Amino acid sequence: MNTHEVFNQATDLTPYDVSDDASLLDGLDRAGGGWARDEVRRLGALAGGVEAQEWGRLANENPPVLRTHDRYGHRVDEVEFHPHW
Repeated sequence: MNTHEVFNQATDLTPYDVSDDASLLDGLDRAGGGWARDEVRRLGALAGGVEAQEWGRLANENPPVLRTHDRYGHRVDEVEFHPHW
């Protein structure tokens, strides 16, 4: 049930081409990396895509967990990582 219209929320940012930045591409050219422009554009589209945004959300919601002891009380000092972290 809707109660009112919400105007103060940001719109969805996907898909978003993070390489669509004139300063970034100009800097790439000035640094001699113009040869990689096509790859940077492909990576920018991937990084701002729906799938990568979801990976980022999952990584933020599932931080690494330090396990200092196993279930028997033995010291193990292991860090468990979520697959998207």
